[in-house]
Amino acid sequence: MQTWGAGSHRYRAVPGWGAGPDGREPGGMVTGVAVGTGDADRDRLYAFQRDPVGEVLVYERDGRFVGSWGAGVFAEAHNVAVSGDGRVLCTDRNDHTVRVFTRDGRLLRTLGTAGRAGAAGEPFNKPCQAVVDPETGAIWVADGYGNARIHRFSAAGEPELSFGTAGVDGGQFNLPHSLALDGRRLVVVDRENHRLQLFGRDGRLLAVWGAGDLRQPMDVHVDGDGTIYVAECYQRVTIYDPDGKVISRWGEQGEPPGRFPSFLHGICTDSRGDLYVADERLLQKFERVR
Repeated sequence: MQTWGAGSHRYRAVPGWGAGPDGREPGGMVTGVAVGTGDADRDRLYAFQRDPVGEVLVYERDGRFVGSWGAGVFAEAHNVAVSGDGRVLCTDRNDHTVRVFTRDGRLLRTLGTAGRAGAAGEPFNKPCQAVVDPETGAIWVADGYGNARIHRFSAAGEPELSFGTAGVDGGQFNLPHSLALDGRRLVVVDRENHRLQLFGRDGRLLAVWGAGDLRQPMDVHVDGDGTIYVAECYQRVTIYDPDGKVISRWGEQGEPPGRFPSFLHGICTDSRGDLYVADERLLQKFERVR
């Protein structure tokens, strides 16, 4: 069977994942994927679907369909994240909000004002992604389309920190499109500058990776070992070690399995190292080859 990738990060496609008599094929446009890590939802996949219906689709790791929720709530699904305690963060670009739900879809909190963009530099103007800091419980938000800002809120939803301006210099952004935490650093996708920027929790710039090499990165994910996975718009997956060395890279446009028919938009892994990649036409699972 054909594999993709290199070294210890090689993968084989799992054709038909999510379909079948106990499934529901994750069709349409899935713009974000995240895997649960808590006792109640370990390795359960949350897929944020934009079209044909804006909602969250939930799957077991073997592809069995658990259910869906959120239909009629979202203006435009953009990305999703799941905290260790089971909170599901759904970033709604055109509604200018981040909504925090329980794992079964009960709304806990809304950050931002529904249907109204914030003032220049203020939360939110077409935000892209929100994640929970596993160490502090704080919520980090990439506020990317209308702003060039990163915001941090306390676990209770109070504003704590905001940084970033538009530009090409270090610490500046041209569409911060996604972010993730690796325990030590905040990793930000600086999409139109074609790079990653890494920051301390105080907003201090630590490093810039991938400039001149990445092809319009769209999403970033950090696994439990600190390995960093990047979904690039133009049908490529790049995997970095914690020091910024590229350790695996693969992908091309084409029909599945193993290839990507459209622009990549979401990426994550589960506890076994299996990889989920969402392009704008298809969600695919790739099993890590051991």
